[in-house]
Amino acid sequence: MLKYRLSWTLCVRFPTSSAPTATCSPQVPIVKMRNVYVLPGIPRLMKQMVESNVDHFKGIPIHQAIKLEGSIAAPLKAVAKQFPSVMIGSYVNLKVKAITSNVLMANAIWDWGKNERVKLAPDHALRTKRILKGIASDVRRVLMLPTFTRGRHRFTTSGMDEAKEFTHAFHYLCRRITFSTTLLHRQVEFMKAAGLPANEASRINQYHWFIQARIEKLCNIKLYRTPQATRSFTRLCILVLPLFYGPYYVYVATTGTSVHTNFAFALTLSLATSLIMIGIFNVEKALEDPFTEEGLDGVKVERAMQRIMDALDVILPSSEPPSKPCL
Repeated sequence: MLKYRLSWTLCVRFPTSSAPTATCSPQVPIVKMRNVYVLPGIPRLMKQMVESNVDHFKGIPIHQAIKLEGSIAAPLKAVAKQFPSVMIGSYVNLKVKAITSNVLMANAIWDWGKNERVKLAPDHALRTKRILKGIASDVRRVLMLPTFTRGRHRFTTSGMDEAKEFTHAFHYLCRRITFSTTLLHRQVEFMKAAGLPANEASRINQYHWFIQARIEKLCNIKLYRTPQATRSFTRLCILVLPLFYGPYYVYVATTGTSVHTNFAFALTLSLATSLIMIGIFNVEKALEDPFTEEGLDGVKVERAMQRIMDALDVILPSSEPPSKPCL
C-alpha cells in the first residue's frame, strides 16, 4: 500500500517508481508512471519501429535500452508477483469471443488519417463478418465431430474405417479455417492499401494469430486420448474384481440361518463396487472429449458458438436475421 499524506491511505497500489502529485482533492491524486514495453526482436529493426512511431508520443520523452533476454526475466517475475492484476504476456488469457469481436470492430469502426476509411469497399466490414462467422461455424463442426481416437478405431476394421472418415472431415475443416484466416489477412491488406498505418495493421494481424492459436489448442484437446494402458487397466479391474468378491455374495445367498451374516452389507458393497468402477470408466471416457455434450460437465459448443455469432451481430447488424442468443 502507498500512503498518500498522513491521513489518507489509498486503496490502490502504485509502483515505487511512480510520483503522486497533490490536487485540489487529497483523495484523488495525479500519479505519474513510467510505461515499460518489452519488444523482443532484432535491436536495429526494433529501433526503426520505435522511430517510425515517435509521432504518437509527442512531448513524451522515450528512453530506449537494449537488454538481453535473461536479464529481464527476474524483473518481470518480480513485477508479476508484486502486482497480480498486471499480467505479463496477458495474451494467453484472451478468449476467442473477445478477439473475434475486436477483429470485426477493427474492420468496421477503425478510422485513420482524414477519414481515409471511405476508400474501402462498402461491404468490407460485412465481408469480414461473414469470414469470422464461417470460422466459428467450422470450429463448431470440428468440435462436434464424434470421437475417433478410441482403441477400436486403431485395432478393428470397422473402427479404422470410421476413424478414416472422421479424420478426413477433421483435416478438411482445419484447412477451411486456415484459408479463412488468409482471407482475414487480405482484408487487412485492403485496409493498408487505403492508408491504414503499418503498426495498426500489424496489431490486427496479431489478433488473427491469437484466434488461430486458440483454435489449434481446441483441436489438440479434441484429438486427446487417454493412454491405452490406463484404459486397459480400468477395463481389467471391472472384469476381474467380481471374481474376488463374487464368491462371498454366493456364500451369503446360500448360507443357512445358523451362520450370522450381514446380507445388507454384502449387497451394499456389491452395488457400490460395481457403480464406482463403472463410474470411473465413464469419467475417463468423458474427459477424453469434453465437446460431445453427453454429460452435465461437457462444453456446450452450440451455446458458445451462438454467443460468438450474437456478438458479431451486435457489433455489425446486417440485413440477415440476427443470431438468436442462447441462455
